[in-house]
Amino acid sequence: MTIKIRKSLERGHANHGWLNTFHSFSFADYYAPKFNGFRSLRVLNEDFIAEGQGFPTHPHSNYEIFSYVAKGAIAHKDSMGNKEICKRGDVQFTSAGTGIMHSEFSERGHGNHGWLNTFHSFSFADYYAPKFNGFRSLRVLNEDFIAEGQGFPT
Repeated sequence: MTIKIRKSLERGHANHGWLNTFHSFSFADYYAPKFNGFRSLRVLNEDFIAEGQGFPTHPHSNYEIFSYVAKGAIAHKDSMGNKEICKRGDVQFTSAGTGIMHSEFSERGHGNHGWLNTFHSFSFADYYAPKFNGFRSLRVLNEDFIAEGQGFPT
């Protein structure tokens, strides 16, 4: 297997005014036949969301969804009753299972999120947002991944 580095400007891009987003794999209106995911990783996006804007309530199923907040904060709310403000450095995990509804709104949020396809439809939905101690400076800059600090889950 060969690993190919894709620079930021080679990724898919869409600017909706309230959402400036970059797609590593085919997503929404961006289609790249050679980049439709990697094994079970289907989505890996970098999003810049305008303050007070976000994704209204929408469904997901059969995906493991993870988000990392690089800047600002993201307010998460879902059909399982979870409400969470994820701040800079926080990571959240949502198991969509056979189906959930959720929304996310921003306080000038910048982050990355991904979807892992579970390839089955019998799992239970769940939500988990662990708090990390000192791991507040993971930055993604163009194609470079730079980790600073020594944080471990608490």
